[in-house]
Amino acid sequence: MTDSTLEERIQTLLAEATPEAASALRDIADAAADKETRKTARRALYRLSQSGVVPPEPTARPATVAAPARVTEPARVFASAFDGAGNRMLVFALPDPDGGSPVLFQGLINDETGVKDFLDMRVPRRHVETLLATYERRFGPEMALAEIEADYGRWLLAQAREINRRLGIATPSGFLSWLPRIGEPEQDYAESPVWQRVTREEVRADLSYPRDPQALFELPWFSTWFLLVEEVFSWLQDWEQAGQSLVVLSDAVKEERRQRVLTGAVQARFTPEVRERYWRRLEGSGDILLRRGEAQAARQALYHALSLADNGPVEQVPFARALIERTLAAAQAMAEERRKSQLR
Repeated sequence: MTDSTLEERIQTLLAEATPEAASALRDIADAAADKETRKTARRALYRLSQSGVVPPEPTARPATVAAPARVTEPARVFASAFDGAGNRMLVFALPDPDGGSPVLFQGLINDETGVKDFLDMRVPRRHVETLLATYERRFGPEMALAEIEADYGRWLLAQAREINRRLGIATPSGFLSWLPRIGEPEQDYAESPVWQRVTREEVRADLSYPRDPQALFELPWFSTWFLLVEEVFSWLQDWEQAGQSLVVLSDAVKEERRQRVLTGAVQARFTPEVRERYWRRLEGSGDILLRRGEAQAARQALYHALSLADNGPVEQVPFARALIERTLAAAQAMAEERRKSQLR
């Protein structure tokens, strides 16, 4: 059969759209001598599969011939570090089965509320890197984006969608139609992949980076990390009054009183769920920073992740205390600004 005749045969089988036609297309894709003819048959077979038409499984296969596996892995996946509200971006570069420009699927996920938003766009291959670079310029110095394993990206998206299910929050309109293109994860990632690149012992033993959590918050990627100020308002009055008294107090006494207020706030606000959420955020951000070559910043984040993951009292964890303290300071500044505006 000539190539032109095979082309006509392929179009006829595509129009028939039956399992038997799909089986014949598979045979052409496997056995045709011409490379372009095989590609045309495979594209036709793929189009039928998108409509639910697939070839029946043969009753027997030679032992040396493996069944063709369905490839769902995207070409490339990128993820961002967490922001202060628990958001991170996932970008899937999905290949076009017909050889055209890939589609970028960009999703915004949150570790408390799940999948929040997504958009898709077709981008020429040569422009993918340029577009990804613009994300960091657009969102500022606190944005960190790095390429991750495709299956890990699918797992992150699946975990976010599970939060939507658990909370009964609908995913964005059109999101579910993209899931078959992305595919399901092949394995579980209960432990962050970052620990395959650096060990916990190395992080704990490395003294080359500052361990003060304030130094972490001075880094651009963590400068926006706060609790909601509403979460600490009930301690704000005590916090402000700790440094005030009709009797002159020494700085040491004032600081001791503030630390007592801070201890109470940490014990109340850093529940086991919040504690785990923040160590996961620190691990995830450390992973992205390490992939980007920001080794010192990554180890700082991972050190504080380990301190939260340990079973010691949370009020003794420097990161927890520093996060509550900076949130109290922000709440105090907000309250002072509000009082000034009322006097104007």
